[in-house]
Amino acid sequence: MQSLTRQHQSLQDEYGRLREQLASKTMSGAQTRHLQAEIQQQQQMLQSEEQRLAGMAIQQGATPIPGVSTSPLTAQPGYGKALTVYAQVRAASDGVHVTMPVTSLFGSDNRLSADGEQRLQAISGILKQTAASEILVRVAPQPLGANVATQRAETILRTLRRNGIPDKVLALATGAGLSTGTAELLLVNASPTP
Repeated sequence: MQSLTRQHQSLQDEYGRLREQLASKTMSGAQTRHLQAEIQQQQQMLQSEEQRLAGMAIQQGATPIPGVSTSPLTAQPGYGKALTVYAQVRAASDGVHVTMPVTSLFGSDNRLSADGEQRLQAISGILKQTAASEILVRVAPQPLGANVATQRAETILRTLRRNGIPDKVLALATGAGLSTGTAELLLVNASPTP
């Protein structure tokens, strides 16, 4: 009888542990589903913002004319204005310069900040609309050394690639000549078609 009582008690203890595990997994699953729903909602908001910005760019002069090749300089008023939400934009003979303060992208620990990730994701969405033959990623030399500038430029390049910018158009370039504390994307003009 005592043996049966001990077995019964042991089974009840095991049943209690299993119920706790099930409750824990159920709670964890609910949290995971909640986080996934929140992530999906954020992605939808970002996509709608990118579409809104792309729509603004088209309304402001980037509408392609059938049969006419559009270079980034001629399209600059359209997507350039959309980019000005996130960066300083300047058209020049060598392409379109998209310049941002390094502090708007990186935290103090030399990694992209959450704001920097969002900024680059939004910029990537706009850059997909351009006809640039090459996008040069440059970061001004840092007081912490040239290696820091190179590492930051590589981080920006990897993030653009991850956000859908084709690897064949991305390249690192020296940050010499840039103002201290700035990062730049240089959108090199598309080659004219014969």
